[in-house]
Amino acid sequence: MSEFPRSERLLNDVAWRMFAIKLARRTFVWFVVMASLYAVLLLTARLTGVIPDYFAPATLGFIPAAALLGALLTTRKPAFPDAARCADRSQQTHDLFLTLTMLDKSVGDYKPLVSRDAEARAAKLKGATVLPFIWDRPAVIRGAVMPAALGLLALGIVLLPSLDPFAVQAAARERAAATERVAESSKQTETRKAELRQRADLENENSEEVAQALERLKADLKKMRRTEQLQNTERLAVNQKALGDRWRKLNNEQLQQLMNGEDLEQRFGAEGAEEMREWQRELQQGSSEKLESAIEELKEQLKQLARTEDPVERSEQMRKIEKQLKEMSDFAMKEAGSQPLAAALQRAKDQLEAMQNSESEQMQQEAMEALQESLELSQMEAENLAQAVRDMQSMEEALQLISMAKRLNSEEQLDGEQGEEAQSLEEYAEMYAQMMGNMPGQGEGERGPGFGEGGEAPEDDSVKSDFVDETSKSAVQQGKILLSMKTKGMSDSGEATKEYRDTLDGIRQGVAEAIEQEQIPPGYVDTIQGYFDNIDAADPAINGGADTTEEPSAEPAAEAAPEPSATPAP
Repeated sequence: MSEFPRSERLLNDVAWRMFAIKLARRTFVWFVVMASLYAVLLLTARLTGVIPDYFAPATLGFIPAAALLGALLTTRKPAFPDAARCADRSQQTHDLFLTLTMLDKSVGDYKPLVSRDAEARAAKLKGATVLPFIWDRPAVIRGAVMPAALGLLALGIVLLPSLDPFAVQAAARERAAATERVAESSKQTETRKAELRQRADLENENSEEVAQALERLKADLKKMRRTEQLQNTERLAVNQKALGDRWRKLNNEQLQQLMNGEDLEQRFGAEGAEEMREWQRELQQGSSEKLESAIEELKEQLKQLARTEDPVERSEQMRKIEKQLKEMSDFAMKEAGSQPLAAALQRAKDQLEAMQNSESEQMQQEAMEALQESLELSQMEAENLAQAVRDMQSMEEALQLISMAKRLNSEEQLDGEQGEEAQSLEEYAEMYAQMMGNMPGQGEGERGPGFGEGGEAPEDDSVKSDFVDETSKSAVQQGKILLSMKTKGMSDSGEATKEYRDTLDGIRQGVAEAIEQEQIPPGYVDTIQGYFDNIDAADPAINGGADTTEEPSAEPAAEAAPEPSATPAP
C-alpha cells in the first residue's frame, strides 16, 4: 500500500488504537488472574504455613506489572485488513478501505476509481475520528476494580495472622538458622586461623615477645660489672619490670586453673578422666602432643563417617564423635582454662549437630568441611596454649635468675665476664647458684662456721656466786598464770607507735595474701618478704626503747591472787 500514503497512514493509526484498546482489556483480565493467584498464595502461606511467607505490601506491585507483561505477550497489533474493516464500519464507506487493501490481488478496471475515492476520504479522516477512546461504564468499572483489589490484598497482608499448624515454617526457619550459623562459624574459624598463621613462632619454644625479652636479659647479664653496682641494679630492675608485667598479663585466672590441676573423675568418670589427666599433665609441662593426637583421631573418624552409608552405623559413629567433642569442649573450658580452644571445639560441636539435623546433602557437606576446619583450629589453639605455659615457666625462671643476680650484685659478686660462655638462662642460673654457695655465710649458717665440739658445759653447784633469788614470796592461790614475759622495746602506750604497728601489720597481711593468690611473680617474693622481715631490725623506733614487762591477766577461780613479778637481773 505504499502507493496510497494517505490511506496507509490512516489505517496504521487505526490499527494502533485498536491495539491499545485490546491491550487494556487483556491487562485487566491478566490483573484479575494474578490478583486471584496472589490471594490464594497469601491465604495458603498465612493460614497453613505450607509455603514461605514472603508477602509484604511492597510485593503488591508485582500484580499490575505481571498483568501488563502478560497482556503484552498475548496481544498483537491488528493487520491492515482489520483496521480497514473498523474504518469502513465507523465511516460507512461500504468496504472502500477493505477493497483498497485487496487491490494487489484483484483484477479489473475499477482499481483507479477505488484508490482515488479511498485517498480522498483518507485525507479528511484521522485515527481518533475513526476509533475514539470512550470511557464507557465497563471501562470505568474495570478502572475501579484494580485499585480496590490491591487495597483488599494490602489489608489481608496486614491483618491476616501467620499460622503454622504443620510446623513447616518452624522447620524451615531452623534449617535457615543452622545454615547461617555454619556459615558464620566458618567465617570465625577462618579469621582465627589466619590470625594464628601470622604468628610464625607458634612451633617455637617461646613466643616472639618472650624470646626477645629473655634475649635482652642475657645481653644485660653479660654487661654486668663488679664495680658498677648502680648500673647493674638499674638494668636488672628494667628487665624485672618487663618480665613481671608480661608474667602478670599471661598468668590470668584461666591459666592458673590449668596449673592447679583439679581432679577430673568427678566430671568425666574414671575412663575419660585418665586420658584427660594425661592431656592436663602435658599442658602443665608446656606440651600439647597427646591432645593434638586425640583431635587428629577425631578428624579421621569424621572421614570414616563420610564414607559410611549404613544408617545405624552412621548414627553410632555420630553419637561417639558428639560425645568426644563435648568432653573435649568441657575439658578446654573447665580444666585447660582456654577460652579460644573451648570456642573452637564448641563451634565443631555445633557444626556436627547441624550436619546431623540437616536433610540436604549440600548442607551436610558444608557442615562437614566447616567441622574439619574447626578441628584444625583446635589443634592450633592447643599448641598456642602449650606455648603460653612455656612462656610463663620461662619468665618465672628468668625472674628467679634476676633475684639471684640482685643478691650477687649486692655482694659485689656479679660480673658479666664470668658468664661469657653461658648460652642459656639455665647455665646462668647454675653458675649463679654456685657463686652464691661460695659466698660467706652460705651453707654454714648466717653467722659463719661455729667452734667447739658441742655438748653440755660442765657445772658445779657447790661454787658460790653473786646470784640472788628475788622471786616474789606472795602466797600462791587457786588460778592459773597464762603468760609472763619480758620484752625490750618502746612502750605500747604511745598512740603513734600503736598506729605504726597496725599499719605495718596490715601491709604485711596484704602482701601475704597477694603472694598466696599468686598475684606477685616468684622473682619478687624473696625481696618483698625480706623487706618486711627486716623492718623490726632496721627501725630504731621499734627496737630502741625502754624495757617493758608484758603480763596478761590470770583467770581467777575463787579469789584474785597476786601474780609473780618478773624482776630484771642485776
